[in-house]
Amino acid sequence: MRTKTSNGNSKDILAYEAIKKLFFSRKLPPGQKIIYRDLEEALGMSKTPIISALVRLEREGLVVSKQNRGYFVRQLTAEDVRQMYDLRVRLEEIALDYALAKVAPKSLDGLKSALDAYISYNAQVYDAKLYKIDAEFHTAIARLGGNSFLVNALEQFYLTAWLSVNVVVFTPFIDRFKADHRALYQAIKQGDRKAAKSIMRRHMRTAFSAVAASATDTVEDDD
Repeated sequence: MRTKTSNGNSKDILAYEAIKKLFFSRKLPPGQKIIYRDLEEALGMSKTPIISALVRLEREGLVVSKQNRGYFVRQLTAEDVRQMYDLRVRLEEIALDYALAKVAPKSLDGLKSALDAYISYNAQVYDAKLYKIDAEFHTAIARLGGNSFLVNALEQFYLTAWLSVNVVVFTPFIDRFKADHRALYQAIKQGDRKAAKSIMRRHMRTAFSAVAASATDTVEDDD
């Protein structure tokens, strides 16, 4: 039985969420070995919930275990990135199908708020905050369709992508991405499935081109 905390969440879930935050803050970068003692001190937890969290993170593809060596933060190859983005295009198109089947003027409030937050953030360099609100815009599209499994799948993609990509590579495309988001919002608002999917594919091609150029060609050596 899992030990419960006062707020009803189990310690292993808290450890899982805390480790993901360390990933997002780059305190555990791709390829780094995960030291239990360091996590125990950083999270104020025992080894047991930390191991449970790492097992779950391995199932989700965020960490890898190596025999007699422990856990490492996953480091993606260029081919991994290509496959990941190929899947993302398909998921994003499915999200559009769900969203356009249910879209109504009032239901667009959340998407419009996400768009406004993205457009209004003036960054000279594509940074962590811009990545986060970019992901929130895409997640808002998925939420329109009401399929929680799809939302979870996309959120998992965003975290995995964050671990594998130096988002600074998106800096030259900030204005283009903003234009894409505006156009995508309008296509959804007008119920134009063909235009929405065309914009999404173009948007993803641009992102993939930037990511592929920066991806590592090999995972961490076993030596």
